[in-house]
Formats: sequence, structure tokens, C-alpha cells
Amino acid sequence: MHILYLCYEDLRRIRGGTRHVIEIVRNFAEIGHHVTLVIPYSSPELTKSNNLEIFEISSPDLPRYGWIWYYWKSFRFIMKKWREIKDDVLYIREMLYNPFPAVLSFLFRVPLVIEVNALVNEESLLTQTRWIKRTISSLIRHFVFRKTNGVIAVSPGIKEEVHFYGFPEEKIRLISNGTDIHHFKPIPKHEARNLLNWSNEKYILGYVGSCSFYHNIPTLIEAAVLIKEEFPLLQIRIIGKGPERSIWEEMVRTLGLEEIVLFQGQISYQLVPTAISAMDIAVVIYGKSAYIDGGVYPIKLFEYLACGVPVIGTDMTGIRDILIEGSEGTCGCIVSPENPQQLAEVIHTLLEDPERRGRYGRSGRLLVERNHSWLSVAQKTTDFIKEIIKDHHQIQAIIDS
Repeated sequence: MHILYLCYEDLRRIRGGTRHVIEIVRNFAEIGHHVTLVIPYSSPELTKSNNLEIFEISSPDLPRYGWIWYYWKSFRFIMKKWREIKDDVLYIREMLYNPFPAVLSFLFRVPLVIEVNALVNEESLLTQTRWIKRTISSLIRHFVFRKTNGVIAVSPGIKEEVHFYGFPEEKIRLISNGTDIHHFKPIPKHEARNLLNWSNEKYILGYVGSCSFYHNIPTLIEAAVLIKEEFPLLQIRIIGKGPERSIWEEMVRTLGLEEIVLFQGQISYQLVPTAISAMDIAVVIYGKSAYIDGGVYPIKLFEYLACGVPVIGTDMTGIRDILIEGSEGTCGCIVSPENPQQLAEVIHTLLEDPERRGRYGRSGRLLVERNHSWLSVAQKTTDFIKEIIKDHHQIQAIIDS
């Protein structure tokens, strides 16, 4: 199968979205499919091969309008190169305001599949943008969905929202994120801590990810206040960068927790498995935000589990499905959003029970190995794409007859 993969991601950046693109493209190629990747900037991790072609179409550094330039340039590039490319499917990541892939799909009579990782709902558009912009955005989104043959949604909430736009439910496939089970694997805790120069005497809770408003680290900080007396060796490590970090740091200073809550900034991708393996417990907690009401399957959750570390997560669709209802048994605990008292109690319970932590860690690793490797995600994705291509060919045959 030949796949033209188009997205507006700078793969030089370290973030969940770029990791998803790199891993899916690489695994598409590894399982035998030919991939033509059209991207603003590629990553050194991706190298051209018999199964992977990479075309970089850089856009000007315009914070508000660079994406428009890229949409137009990528459209013109594909129009010129199509006779050489001749792919079986157009696979688009996000780009819901880009009408050109739908035009390409029509002109070249190939199916269009869109992977949706987030979707701005109508209410948000109505309250936060001018009427001209929200009207144009809404019209483009509806046009794109009408011309799309299949949608991959990474969470139940996104699937529901796509269906809200009138897209047939049977053409939407829920395929969650995954992780690289060969890169993210358990490392003995003492070995990991020695490599990082972390104390072997501490109880370490950790978070690895962006410092964004929807990652509810303030609740974790408040929980630390409640249990610091019972666990004087408690240490919380926040690894990552983002706009909320300075706010969280100020909160830590105000509460006098500088010796307990430590901020490390962003670390290299190569070091992340070591940092996770050095933790006693990892956290993935969200606040009461409309962004996550429909559930999420964050990549960091699968990275934690792949390293054999028990996880405390927010009680919501996606996280609950993995930690409590997973096929390999319980591999963590869930807590209500923005409830520091409950979070403190769960932390206390896990720190007091090393046997349970070990059991959760082993279950999590097994779950990821069997169901959530990037290879598994890529296989599920290509199986769905094959179904879409088959349906598209049948419809075209009827039209032509």
C-alpha cells in the first residue's frame, strides 16, 4: 500500500504530536507500506529508504499565518508530483481547516483519511473568535468532513465530536496512542537513580510532560502539603517545560515546598525512560477542563506503563480504561480531578505498599507490550485504511458504471 502522509508538524521539536508522527510513519514503513511524507521540517530520526520518501516544504516564520502558506505550498507540490507519487490514500494528521486535501482526493480519485487528535468545538469558536473567522472555520471543517472517507480518532470524546459534525459513526475508528516498547522499558530503580544522581533514599513521585494548564500539577502540589509530615523522604520531580511552569514554581515557593517539589526542565528523549524508571510512582492528572471531558489516551501514560512504573491518573475515559479496566489487570489508581485530599490518600496507600506498586508496574508493562506498541497502532491504522480503500473503490466502480 502507498500512503501519502501530510501534516503540519515541525518534527525537530520534542512533543507528543511529533513523536506520534515519527513513530507511525516509521512503523508504516517497517511493516512494508510505502510512505511519502510531506512535512515542514523532518527529524534526524527519520531517514529516507525504499519504503519512505520525505519531502520538506518549509514555511515562513509567521506565528499566525505560516500554516496558510504551508497549506498552499504543499497543495501545489502534491499537484506537481502526483504522477510520480501515485499513492493509494491521502492520510492527513489534523489540518481540519485545510480544504486542499479534499480537493486532491477529488481530483485524483483517492480516498482521504484524517487522523484527529484534538478538535475545537463550536462553543469554543463561538466564544473566543470573531464571527468572520468562526464562520469560515466552521464552513471549511464541514466541507472537509463531507469529503473525507474515514476518520481516526485518538479518544472517545474526539470520536463523539466528529460524529457530531454529521460524519458516519461506522467510518470513525478509535485508535489510541502508543509507545516505543523497545525504547521505554524497565530499568532497575537503583541503577536509574545512580545514572541521574538521584537519592536512593527518597520516595519519588514524578511527572514528565509539558507544563500546560490542563496538566493539573497544582493539585499534586497541594497533596504534597497534606502528606509531607508522614513521608519526610517524599520528593516530587516535575520534568518538562511550558507556560505554567513559572506559576507552579511560585506556588511551591509560597507553600515552602522547595525541598520537596523539584523542577528539572526538559530532558532529552533518550533520558526519559531512565527518569521514569527512577520513580516510585508516576502521575498523569488533569483538571476540570472542557478539553478533556471526552477522555484522553496521553502518550505519557503508555510511556510510564512501558517502564513498569505504577501510575496515578485522573478518573476519566481513556485513563480509567487503561489503569483500571485494562485487559492485563489493574496497573494504577484513579482520582477525581482537582481533589488533593483524595490524591494524597492514594499516594499514601501506594507508598505504604511496595508489593502493590510492583504488581501494578508488571501489569502495566504487559498491557503495553500486548496492545499499545507503536507497531500495534500502525497495524490497526493500516487495517482501517485498507477497509476505506476497498469501500472507495467499490463506490468509484458504481459511479463509473
